[in-house]
Formats: sequence, structure tokens, C-alpha cells
Amino acid sequence: MFICESCGNTREELLTYKESRGNFPDGNNSEMVTDCECSCGGNYVEATKCLSCGDWFNDSDNLGGICSSCFDKFADFENALDYGEEEKGNIHINGFLASQFTEIQINEILKRELVEAHILMPLEIDNGARKFCRDNDRNFSKWLREQSKLL
Repeated sequence: MFICESCGNTREELLTYKESRGNFPDGNNSEMVTDCECSCGGNYVEATKCLSCGDWFNDSDNLGGICSSCFDKFADFENALDYGEEEKGNIHINGFLASQFTEIQINEILKRELVEAHILMPLEIDNGARKFCRDNDRNFSKWLREQSKLL
């Protein structure tokens, strides 16, 4: 499937035709040309069907099989927090604090603080959640599929 970069029109195949170009060394005077131009003036490019909404989108915007609209819908605070359980990061913390709490306790303390920060500054935390998911787009998309959240 192909989609126009400008207007979003889709077509299953690109048009191919013979065009006269002059004399080629093999005696031929035409070659096969593929027409990638849409009637709006834009160009057709490879398209992918979104695993969530079923719409076709430009393959260069492919976020693990999910269009950017659906990806952004799923890349919210709650999903980022849940996905983060599997996509661990490393941090260096105060050695004394590390000696006083287990990894699980530290995670619970930080989650509690993040939930509170989300109440106080939701825009910043939501933007951070989207960035975290986008920075890990392929793995986040895979996680969404595994969690059956796309349906």
C-alpha cells in the first residue's frame, strides 16, 4: 500500500507506464517509469497499516507498527510507569540511602513522589512520559502489543 505524503490519499499500487526517452544502446527508445505523484502534487510513499486504529500511515513514521496518533494516545503517564517496570534504568544514588532501602522500596518511594509531582505539574510529567516512550518506541510498541493494549 502507498500513501500520499501531502494529502493522505492511499492506493494499492503505483502506476507504471512506458515513456519514450530517446535511443538507448540496446536499440530501445523507451523505459518503464513509475508514477509516484498524487493528483494533489504530493508523492506516494510506502504505507503501513496501524495495528491499533487500522489507518494507513507513512512507513517512515512507523513506531513499531503504530501510527504516531495512536502511539501518542498510549504514551501516557500510566503506561510509561507500567512499561518502566520492564525497561529498567540505572541511577547512582546516595550510598547511605541505598544501604537503608531495598530496590523495591526505593522504586515505591520514587513512584509515590512522581505521582505527587504529576498532580502538581501534569504537563511536564506527561511530556516526560511521552519522551520516555518515544525514546524507546520499538520496545514500547512491542510492550503494548504484549499487554494487548492496542485493541
